[in-house]
Amino acid sequence: AGMKGESLRPVIEGQTGRKRDFIALECRSNTGQTIRTNRFKYSIFKDDPVEQLFDMTADPYEMKNLAVDSHYSAHLDEHRALLKEWVQRLDIAANVPDENRWFILIRIHYIPKIGNDVYVV
Repeated sequence: AGMKGESLRPVIEGQTGRKRDFIALECRSNTGQTIRTNRFKYSIFKDDPVEQLFDMTADPYEMKNLAVDSHYSAHLDEHRALLKEWVQRLDIAANVPDENRWFILIRIHYIPKIGNDVYVV
């Protein structure tokens, strides 16, 4: 019984743990989700159609959203895929109300000139 997850004890004790390709975060009350890789931070929010992608090496203060820059489309696609992978691994309790399950069907808006809305399931 108890919480699901992976123990950080080996890392805290200085043992080499499993290498992670990304860290997944959820904002308070399930209003947003973030994928943080070594270089980039990708975020989406429940009631905001704007995706966010920041180069944390070149822009640590998150001043320039690269999600709208076609030069970063491969990085954007990669982070969408990581979010999709993470969401698919979630073990959501049956009694969670539908309004709190928004992340099961994440609506990601493409820039209008690139294409239509896509759903990550």
